[in-house]
Amino acid sequence: MQDLISLLDAVKSGSVEEVFECLKNPFQQNELNAALCWAARLGHVRILSLLLEHGADVRYDSWGGISPLLWAAIFSPDVGAVSLLIQYGSDVNHKSSKRRQTALHAAAIRGRHDMVSVLLEVGANPDMVDHLHKTPLLYAVQRCHVACIKILLQHNCDVDISGLVNGQLTTPLIFALVQNDLEMTKMLIFAGARFENLCTYQMYNISQYYQTVERNLNIDVRPVHLQQQCRVCLRHILKPHFVEKLKMLPLPKPLKDYIALSELSL
Repeated sequence: MQDLISLLDAVKSGSVEEVFECLKNPFQQNELNAALCWAARLGHVRILSLLLEHGADVRYDSWGGISPLLWAAIFSPDVGAVSLLIQYGSDVNHKSSKRRQTALHAAAIRGRHDMVSVLLEVGANPDMVDHLHKTPLLYAVQRCHVACIKILLQHNCDVDISGLVNGQLTTPLIFALVQNDLEMTKMLIFAGARFENLCTYQMYNISQYYQTVERNLNIDVRPVHLQQQCRVCLRHILKPHFVEKLKMLPLPKPLKDYIALSELSL
């Protein structure tokens, strides 16, 4: 027990030398795994590497079903911790047992666009829903994390999945409208988001939607809606691994830029 306490103290202090000395002693698997979770949470990349080299299990689930990768996505200040755990085989789509959230949910909630990008590039599913049926996109919109929203949209996330916000079923577009955030609203419309009557927020109606889009954003809703639905269809045909497939397609540049939502990169 004393050896474990010394190891955890060394991990929490961030001392690579102390951790190295501690690891000269034998540890049980669950003890190494506990140390790995702490290192992931604190973002100590070199210590993570040491623990993994000494047999810590990257797929270990701590209390609540939280994996080392999820600890890193929730708390780590260093995106390198996320990258290293993925490199060692962490499941990027693992869900916690209580809130049913993935590392991508956690990164979007924090507004860590660097982590969002890394996770999506290695196959994280952008359309996973948690216990409130909320996607990473809905969390990013709810918290106005514009950089995260752009990355999620460019990786072809589903923009119309609704989740519970303040006890009401809400889509990302509706929440952006209710917040009167014109930048997020425009991004979501260009990504193909629809104003669904089935999910109409009680504070927002179809007349207000048209007024916002046509007057405040200067967008003629009907032709733009048709264009975006064509783009959405093309993007969905290319799922999964949308970004990789789009890069390889021998399409004219204007068409490739159109499908890729290139206006979000401006």
